[in-house]
Amino acid sequence: MAVFEYEAMDPGGSVVRGTLEASAAIDARARLRDEGLVPIDVRLTDGVGLSGSPVILFSPFGRVSSAQLCLMTRQFASLMAAQVPLSEALTAVERQTESAKLRSVMAAVHARVREGSTLAMALEESPGVFPKIYRSLVAAGEKSGELDRVLERLADYYEQKEELQSKVALAAVYPIFVVGFSLVVITGLMVYVVPKITKVFLRTGQELPWLTKALIWISGFITGWGIPTLLGAAGLLALAWWFVKKDEGRLYRAHLLLLKTPLFGPMTRNSDSTALTHALAILLAGRVPLISSLKAAAGVMGSLPMKRALEEAAEAVTQGSTLARALERTGRLPPLLVQFIATGERNGQLDKMTDLAARQQTRELEAKTAALTGILGPLLIIAMGIMVMLIVLAVLMPIFEMNQLVG
Repeated sequence: MAVFEYEAMDPGGSVVRGTLEASAAIDARARLRDEGLVPIDVRLTDGVGLSGSPVILFSPFGRVSSAQLCLMTRQFASLMAAQVPLSEALTAVERQTESAKLRSVMAAVHARVREGSTLAMALEESPGVFPKIYRSLVAAGEKSGELDRVLERLADYYEQKEELQSKVALAAVYPIFVVGFSLVVITGLMVYVVPKITKVFLRTGQELPWLTKALIWISGFITGWGIPTLLGAAGLLALAWWFVKKDEGRLYRAHLLLLKTPLFGPMTRNSDSTALTHALAILLAGRVPLISSLKAAAGVMGSLPMKRALEEAAEAVTQGSTLARALERTGRLPPLLVQFIATGERNGQLDKMTDLAARQQTRELEAKTAALTGILGPLLIIAMGIMVMLIVLAVLMPIFEMNQLVG
């Protein structure tokens, strides 16, 4: 079945718009007439509905963003808390969503619910839009009868995730700006200023210092081969990334190498630990079983070694180990996080302790990000100053030698 967008006129003469699922446009028009509407325009969306691939895969603009999913979830939670029937809540959310992609997906979900499916089963049809943590929590909420509270927790989770990502992105703006500005200034000097000055030195026929010779060579290389070299390097990097990403074993080794680097390794480990604790906290608070929570939380971790470590821990828990001991055995997670989990298991308050661990990990990640950007900024400025100083020295040294000869 395909998803169609429609414009129709109701008995009162007002124009209504929406989406519905049908096997063909003629069937969509027939359904509208059965509902007492007069079809004006019925057109196929960019989705394929429930029987094909997820709608989102046909969009040229990629996935539904976390911000869009968060807003939709918050609206959905408010409607369910107001005891609006599920079908009516889905209709309202579908109409309020500004994203055409998400609207098509919600239309497909609504159609599946009308056919008698549970909401969790309907969401399973679009795994590219609704992550495993989302689907697991909705399933738990339907079983417990607390779907409105679960949706509130999901909205809180995505809001916290967006807030943390925004803070990290804003912290990275300054170093990126400094690097970009430095490259523009130095490239401008090497391409436009240095060649004009060095021409004067070459005409004199004097023996130039090695620093000046190096500057002339670099300037000539950038002027003649800078763009081809840059494009070639970008192409090689893209090809290398494609080669690594194509095989999971190679990708695992690349991620493992990243974890061992002095600077980015701790940041990656802390970032994944933060995502893990937030996911576990919301899953356990939603009464999702521990093993299911671990498997769902593994999906939020970007590093393959960290993800496999959690999967190994889940397997160890199924065999009778405690979660804290299983996580400690992997050696991938911070000791403080393992201690929080051990305390939660002893006290029978694992959900509360993972929530405390999530807050602690968030504060630590924010502090590390701020410290890293605080160090990088001055270092980049110093590096730029050194490069400019070398350029100035390379230009001035022949002038000093000429003055000494004249004197």
